[in-house]
Amino acid sequence: MPPTRRDVDRTAAATVAAALLLVASLAIRAAPLDDAKQWIEKAAAADAAGKLDAAHDAYAKAEQEARTADNVAVQLFAQNNRGVVLMRQGKKGEAAEVFGQMPLDKADPAQRPLYRFNYGRALESAGRLREATEQFWLATKESPGFRPAADGAFRTAVLDQNAADALRIAEDLIKSGQAAVAAENMRRCLATWGDATWGPPFVNAVARCYTEATPAPEEFEKSHLPGLVDVAKAKPALAADVETLKNVFAAKGKAQLDRQDAKAFTGKMLEPAVVAALLKKVGNEYARRGEHEMALLRYSAAWQVDHRSNTDAAVYCAALLRDPQRSLDPDGTRRRRFLDEIFTEKGDLYRQLKAKPENAEPLFRLHVVLGSIFEGEPPHGPPRPYETAKFQWNAAAGIQDELVKKPGFIPSAVVYENSAKELEKGNDKQGAAAQYVKAAEVHVKQADASGARLAIQRARKVGPKALSSDQEAKVERLEASIKGVSKVMAPSGPGDTTTATRPDPKPKRAGTTVRPQLQPDPDRGGKIRTKESVDARAGQGDAETKEKTDVAKPATNVKPAKEPPKDD
Repeated sequence: MPPTRRDVDRTAAATVAAALLLVASLAIRAAPLDDAKQWIEKAAAADAAGKLDAAHDAYAKAEQEARTADNVAVQLFAQNNRGVVLMRQGKKGEAAEVFGQMPLDKADPAQRPLYRFNYGRALESAGRLREATEQFWLATKESPGFRPAADGAFRTAVLDQNAADALRIAEDLIKSGQAAVAAENMRRCLATWGDATWGPPFVNAVARCYTEATPAPEEFEKSHLPGLVDVAKAKPALAADVETLKNVFAAKGKAQLDRQDAKAFTGKMLEPAVVAALLKKVGNEYARRGEHEMALLRYSAAWQVDHRSNTDAAVYCAALLRDPQRSLDPDGTRRRRFLDEIFTEKGDLYRQLKAKPENAEPLFRLHVVLGSIFEGEPPHGPPRPYETAKFQWNAAAGIQDELVKKPGFIPSAVVYENSAKELEKGNDKQGAAAQYVKAAEVHVKQADASGARLAIQRARKVGPKALSSDQEAKVERLEASIKGVSKVMAPSGPGDTTTATRPDPKPKRAGTTVRPQLQPDPDRGGKIRTKESVDARAGQGDAETKEKTDVAKPATNVKPAKEPPKDD
């Protein structure tokens, strides 16, 4: 059941109203602003004495003087504090109008999120929920670690029954590295919109939050699961998906290394790729702890649930099984069963390839998986030609030659390079050189000049006359296309992250700029405190507190690897 307006006001009073307190180190440089300085001092004194009418009028005078002196920073400070005073007087509509008149486009970027937050609170109190959500959302975008603004955006979106905005805010938080904040608020959204229409995007967003900011299994069970269970009771359509999330973190058992492993991780609304990504992250956590059977179950399930996005999960499975120190497969039977499952699937795809040309892409992925598994691995039992890295990488490269003709397919230079290395080991110099040239072509198309140069160097080092005249001419054209380029980065991929900017927590000295800061003071019921003098000429004005809007850095995605994460 969504929170009532009374619930929201009570919550805001306890957790957010304190953020309305702005402390300024005010710079007043010359005589034209002396009047504004004096009015601000009077306003602060009146506020301290509880004379809110006098404080309001003094801030209005300061605002007027600052506008006359064309000092936008002082004007914004006075307007903001005047709006806060009106809020405390219960004049919500007037406060919203004052905040709405602030020229926020001219505000210091470090201060703007704080002004937007106060504007959002005024709009929320005045019942203008759609506008309040917009201001909270903008404040969150401008300062990703500003938790009260994020909470306010979700709160007003829920009160306004605005599912689309709530989902948009969640996506922005996930992208900016604030997935944990989004996850806590998304439970409220699920309780409101956990039906057939909006349930799927919201429950998948929750799972993605857990993938980006993965809690420890114990933390999930203690702090997250109870709320999800309550939501499922209120919204029975979510029961299967909540059970799936629970199993991802807590399910126990021995991995069967076949499709049976996926049964406990198949929800109703959750997308396979989303579940598989979360399984792999939780599997990494268990692997780091040394709980290898728990990790193996999740890697196997991730592979079975979604082959497309989690080929490295299959490689992790094989690596865990072949490691003698982990004793998961002392006689090799589990590894053999796992490989047999992959080979059986691959055989089925080949048999249907003529009738279903679309099978080429899953076949390509299976060859990549098998090539990764067999790479650097000694043979097990009687030699089988197809159980070698050389066979699998060459097959993957051959299929890729055909797939590159399809619109939208993104080739992998690594596939060609691995094929070349295996051919080089077998003394097939011409074949190896040809694959290195293909790799160089892919690097050039993907704007990776350094990768292209390295592939060309390897092609020429294979041996004399390894390159045909046509290939040599192609290499020269490739070199010409990257000539003069010192380093061009390849297009960013799904494993890349962007670090959020961390605002400077230290206020500048008086005489430089106006820097209002959050000064939580719940014990004073939301009063504005001015701890420092506004007399810049006396050299005073250092704020005694630091901002509470520290920006958390984004979680780093786990990238494909030959081995699962090592034990701590």
